[in-house]
Parts: sequence; structure tokens; C-alpha cells
Amino acid sequence: MDAKHALPVRALVGFLEIVAAVLLGVAAVWAWRRGSVPYELPPSDNPAVPDSVYRWSGPWIGAAFGLVLLAGLALLDAGRRLAEAFTRPWQTSDHGLPVADE
Repeated sequence: MDAKHALPVRALVGFLEIVAAVLLGVAAVWAWRRGSVPYELPPSDNPAVPDSVYRWSGPWIGAAFGLVLLAGLALLDAGRRLAEAFTRPWQTSDHGLPVADE
């Protein structure tokens, strides 16, 4: 693929990675809510006893952290791809400078 066609592909992949990061973020919120379950406690005369407590499920909380990590990496890569697609590429030529005789 030549450079002229590579730029739209980079931009498309960058935008798709942003969509994937949003979906991963939604999945992370879902996993987090699934990992924290509230329990109502019976009434107590002791004021130190709370009315409800949360039970944390390690695999769901770990999955939420992993999904957030993947979303962050996808956003970083999307930024890189979009920057490559929409900025001027580096010039690798000698810019017309005279070449030294060998």
C-alpha cells in the first residue's frame, strides 16, 4: 500500500480505536458494578453497626481494572495513529543541499 492510501487507513483505525475505548469503558463500569454488591444488615441497637455493607468480588473488580487499562492503551494508540494521519510526515530527503564529493 502506498503512502497516499495509508493515511486514511490510519485515521480510520484511530477512530475505531476510540470507539473500542468507549466500549471498553462501558464494560469496565458494568464489571465494577457487578463486583460491588450492597448488603442490607438487620437493624441493630449498636450505633457502630452500619445499615448496609458492600461485598467486593475480586475477579469482577480486577476485570474492571483490566478493561480500563485496555481502554487507556487504545486511546494512546488512537492518538498516535491520528497524529500520524493528520500531521505532515517527516522529510527524509536532503532538501536540496549539495552532496559532498566522494
